[in-house]
Amino acid sequence: MQAEPGSHALAIRRQYFLSPYTMAEVSLSSHPAERYGHSSALKRHDEAPSEKSE
Repeated sequence: MQAEPGSHALAIRRQYFLSPYTMAEVSLSSHPAERYGHSSALKRHDEAPSEKSE
């Protein structure tokens, strides 16, 4: 990681599911604190897909 021993880091665990009871993958990542950035974008849908009229 090219970081000083004992320095702070962010550990991220992601879980990917195929269904509510079937996990497909687990990802573990470590990022040095001074080199980590994160952004996300959320999009709201006003209707559930099954409720849309044709």
